[in-house]
Amino acid sequence: MFKKILAVDDSEVILNLHKMTFKRYPNVELITAKNGVEALKKLQEIEGIEVILLDINMPLMDGITFLEIVRREKDKYGDIPIVIISTEGEEESVLEALRKGATGYIKKPFRQRELHELLEKIEMKLKQGKQ
Repeated sequence: MFKKILAVDDSEVILNLHKMTFKRYPNVELITAKNGVEALKKLQEIEGIEVILLDINMPLMDGITFLEIVRREKDKYGDIPIVIISTEGEEESVLEALRKGATGYIKKPFRQRELHELLEKIEMKLKQGKQ
């Protein structure tokens, strides 16, 4: 499992769900942010973030804008996997996020197991790519 995860969502309920999900993994540090502006700040300040869980609809800076900024800053952030977790389940929104560099997409409401399986799959692909 990834060691440092940044969860970005304006919903306290979803952030608490993420906290419960990763509580059972003692080696996982979950960092939270309530919007894209706060998430960018944390991404700049905290080293070693390995994956980002990102909502689309948020105040101050939405998820798509955040995604675009992170992908443009490849020198700073590399290819950190970004998983969109949003109520935006319309095919157009999903395709836009994937076109702009999202690694995966999960529609809210989601099951903890669904998120865990997607993260495992992404982590395996990353390990295979390094070999």
